[in-house]
Amino acid sequence: MKKFIILVFLFCAFAAFETHAFSVSGRAQFNQAQGYWIVNNFFNRPILCSGNVYCSTRSGMQFVGYMTNALVYPGQYAYGQCYANNPSFDPLVQVWGEVDCQWY
Repeated sequence: MKKFIILVFLFCAFAAFETHAFSVSGRAQFNQAQGYWIVNNFFNRPILCSGNVYCSTRSGMQFVGYMTNALVYPGQYAYGQCYANNPSFDPLVQVWGEVDCQWY
C-alpha cells in the first residue's frame, strides 16, 4: 500500500510539469524568391507553435527562417518564411521545416 501511495504521489507531481508539446506536420510552398512552411490547426483548441524553416538555393546556399510563439486558432494556419538573396541567378530549389506546438 505504501508503494502505491508513493507511485500515485509521483505521478501527480510529474503530471503537473508535463508541457504537452508535440510535433505537427506542415507543408511547403515556394517559388524562386521565397519559401513558406505552413502549419494548419485541425484541433478543436488553440495551439502555440515555434519552429524553423530551411531553404536552399541552386548554388547550395542555405537560409533559415524562424517562427516563434505563433498562436494558431482552430481552423487557422501560421507560417514561417525565408527569402533568396538574388532569385534571378540563384533561385530557391528546396524548402523544409520543423515545428513543435503545445496546447494554449
